[in-house]
Amino acid sequence: MGIPHLTANLKPYASIINLTPPTSHDHDEHSRLVIDGPAFAYYIYEEYLRERTKASDLTEALPSYERIGDAAIGWLHRVRAYGLTVSQTHTADSERIFFDGLLPKSKEPERLRRLQSATKKVAIARMSEEMGPWFIRGFRFTEGEEKVNLSKIRNKLRDLPPPAFLAPAILEALRSTDFGSYTSVVPGEADIYCADYVRNHGGIILTNDSDLLVHDLGANGSVIFLNDVRLSAENEYGPLKSLQFHPRKIAKGLGLKNIIQLAYVIENKQSFSKSLQLAKSVSTDSPEYIHFSTQFNSLLSHSKLLDDVLSGDPHLMNVLQWLDVRVSEFAHQCTGELLMSPSGELAPVELGNTRQMYLPVLLEDSGKATAWVSGTEMRSFGYSLLSVNTPGQPVEEVRRRGNGVVTVSVTVLGLQDLKQSLAILLRDLDEHVQKYTGHESVDVHQAWQIFGVKTLCKALLETGKPVPPKSEMSRLLRFQHSLLDSWAWVHLQAQLQAALYSLRTLKEFIDVFLAAVPAASQDQDLMQIVRRLKERFVTYPLLQHLFKSHVDGSEEQRKESEAAVEDLYKSLGVEEVAETSDISKKERKRMKKMAEEQSTAKEDPAHKRRAQPTNIFSILAE
Repeated sequence: MGIPHLTANLKPYASIINLTPPTSHDHDEHSRLVIDGPAFAYYIYEEYLRERTKASDLTEALPSYERIGDAAIGWLHRVRAYGLTVSQTHTADSERIFFDGLLPKSKEPERLRRLQSATKKVAIARMSEEMGPWFIRGFRFTEGEEKVNLSKIRNKLRDLPPPAFLAPAILEALRSTDFGSYTSVVPGEADIYCADYVRNHGGIILTNDSDLLVHDLGANGSVIFLNDVRLSAENEYGPLKSLQFHPRKIAKGLGLKNIIQLAYVIENKQSFSKSLQLAKSVSTDSPEYIHFSTQFNSLLSHSKLLDDVLSGDPHLMNVLQWLDVRVSEFAHQCTGELLMSPSGELAPVELGNTRQMYLPVLLEDSGKATAWVSGTEMRSFGYSLLSVNTPGQPVEEVRRRGNGVVTVSVTVLGLQDLKQSLAILLRDLDEHVQKYTGHESVDVHQAWQIFGVKTLCKALLETGKPVPPKSEMSRLLRFQHSLLDSWAWVHLQAQLQAALYSLRTLKEFIDVFLAAVPAASQDQDLMQIVRRLKERFVTYPLLQHLFKSHVDGSEEQRKESEAAVEDLYKSLGVEEVAETSDISKKERKRMKKMAEEQSTAKEDPAHKRRAQPTNIFSILAE
């Protein structure tokens, strides 16, 4: 996950590239791109924050998954114009955008640190804005302007954690384009697969991870850091500029066998000449050095699932390469057995005995129980399904509690309880489908969102928590925002996201179960229920459709959402709940008055003439 100070010290030895769009493309290993998927996802998110300069309000400033997906695809198309291409053939080994699908236990401390950092960001935002989050109270920043100048508060946007489902959303977006043929979730770390591919086939790795300078990339392998890429903002066909690192050439020029020696000794308070001197004299036979260098030997993780794929199971391969990264990891934990050692011998895989699911940090009220409580039952069904042959093995979720991160044990159901629970879920889905199939005003996306609200309400009732008023749930279904929003509202949105994402994980667990588990070896009643559930989940929407950022609903949509919530509450036996809010009546009146004044200002013709265009970042244009 990066060697501190290595990149900065090697920059003087990098080559400068300056490309212009070619009239013809002579593709070879020197222009073939291999992309580190997770690094690319975070780069696109940062580019969105950097390039987007105007927005109607700060809610709009927070990027939706649809906008981020469009940005990723647009960026890839743009660099393709410079002769840098992801792939030219559709062969079996042509996947060249790799996403993590399994991280070893040795990465656990860093993963926990990152989760803790994201949790802290949410806690700080919560503590600093008791009356409601600044990012949805846009009137505090507009000062009568019709467009918010995001440059004034861009750092505040960066103070929030990145979107919880960033990498899966970009993965979904790529799947719907021609880049999908070259994209894969791998049973290991993306950077290791990038290095292994380039070492064997040549090419340029796009990443922001300095670890890839240390791997052996072969004679024709190089690295370009995404943060170094400069595309002309004024001219779509302007030059592309960047630094290009050739690790093998750099090592030879420095008098080293490889960059591993330098990475092993480099320190912040040490001059580069001193580090280089130590690197040349390092004992490559010492146990400490061997342990350090092992992680850069392009080792590929193996599991039973991967073995089945390698033995020629195309259906299973198709399922695995598009899994959500968290589902992929859990699936491989359930079947993981082997890791290739440097000598080529088989060695125990370092996954641990307990199966773990790392749940991302949501934008929520850190003073309340984690929003992930919503949807726990659905996730438990998925864990139990993949544990049906080993029910005694524990499952833990790593998630927020208060301002910290903890591991929480999750119940794994036995066969009979699992069959009964899944049968009840199937019945609920059958009734839901029957009610909304062919509905004039409720499309398939909205129907699933309504089912997500039902899942959320059931979770609240089962944990003894009151369900929100019908009016709030109706607004939630319409994705409407207002100046009266509070942390209670943000937390409610996070709870719905957790419920919907949990349903999505169950869908993918079902796909893995049916593709990987021999049907003849399983309880036939269970298999029949699971197959029928798979049929119901066929229409489950993409993340960009599940988590919309803003929709201006019509009066008809308002009535439909209210009717859906009314019917839902009735089916659950929920009485009307009094309107509640974290905001005092006095504050609500003051906010309402300010909202009315702002609305009046926006209707002023003179004010409208001052409005500025927003289409600065063309690939992010709505």
